[in-house]
Amino acid sequence: VAYRLNEDDGSGRALYLSLALPGKSSPPHNHKNWAVLAGMVGAEENRLYEVDGSNGFRQKDTVMVGPGVGVALMGEDIHSIHVLGVGDEPVWQLRFYEQFDPNTGSREVFPPNPNVKPS
Repeated sequence: VAYRLNEDDGSGRALYLSLALPGKSSPPHNHKNWAVLAGMVGAEENRLYEVDGSNGFRQKDTVMVGPGVGVALMGEDIHSIHVLGVGDEPVWQLRFYEQFDPNTGSREVFPPNPNVKPS
């Protein structure tokens, strides 16, 4: 669940407090604009991907977003999230987006790729 923390001033920029339970994950996606994720409580694994020469992509890095650790993504950056944790304790993050449409999430989702392997 996400709670918007700023008022809509017409700029499209949006700051959210995000709470997610362990086990939540997303497919690889980009946000089509910049996004900044900052960890507060718990840990979320962000897998970062790069486009390869065969019109696919491969995992290039992993960032554990947790207390004091964040990740900044440009619009074309592809990542997936994997919420880690214990029991039913939520992971807390601040998420700041350049442009955010709550109806679409302003992101491009990529089909699962069984050939994606860590680099």
